[in-house]
Amino acid sequence: MKLIWHLKKIDEGYATKLFDEEYNRWRRRPDRIESDDELKERVFKMVEYYSTYFQLIADESSYFIPGRIILPVNFYRHGISLKKFDDQSKFASFFYTKEQAKMAYLFLEAAYDNAKLDIPEKKSYSAEYSLMLKEIAQNLEK
Repeated sequence: MKLIWHLKKIDEGYATKLFDEEYNRWRRRPDRIESDDELKERVFKMVEYYSTYFQLIADESSYFIPGRIILPVNFYRHGISLKKFDDQSKFASFFYTKEQAKMAYLFLEAAYDNAKLDIPEKKSYSAEYSLMLKEIAQNLEK
C-alpha cells in the first residue's frame, strides 16, 4: 500500500489564526498561580483553538489523530464527552499546579454540562466537533 501526503499552505482565511502567537498563548505554561478568570480564559482559548482546528480538518482533511488533542475529550459519531480528570495528562501540564489544572477542568466540565450539543448532522464529524466545542467555549465566556 502506498501512502501519499498532500501538504497545504494555510496563508489566508480563518485558519491562519491557528498559527498566530496570541491565539496560541494558552500553550505557555503560567509562571504563577492564575485567578479563576485567568483559568477560564486559558481553557476558553484552548477550546476555541480546537474548535477552529476541527473546522479546518472538516474543510481540508479526512481524519485526525485523537491522541494529539490536548483537551480531555472523547470523540464519537455525532458526539463528544469529557474524559475523567487526570493530573498526569497533557491537559494538566498546561497549568501551574495540579490543583489549578483540576480547577480548569471543573470550569470545562461545567461548560460542557451546560451545553446542549444538539448539533444537526454535518458533512463530517469534524465539522460537528467544531460546533460542539464552539458551544462549550461560549459557555466558558458566561
